Amino acid sequence: MDVFVIPEYSFGAEVKSESVNISNEHIGFKWVSYDEAINQLKWDSNKTALFELNCKLTMNES
Repeated sequence: MDVFVIPEYSFGAEVKSESVNISNEHIGFKWVSYDEAINQLKWDSNKTALFELNCKLTMNES
């Protein structure tokens, strides 16, 4: 069996409005707290990306 590594990229963006337009490939979205978001994620790579973003945002608030 071959093993494939699939690159994964995560991005963060500052959003200044609660109104968001999404493309038709998505069925919806919702704004949640960090704790709710981390608990809803399934994959460790997504949890790590959110944790790192939260750390960067927290450091910038100081």
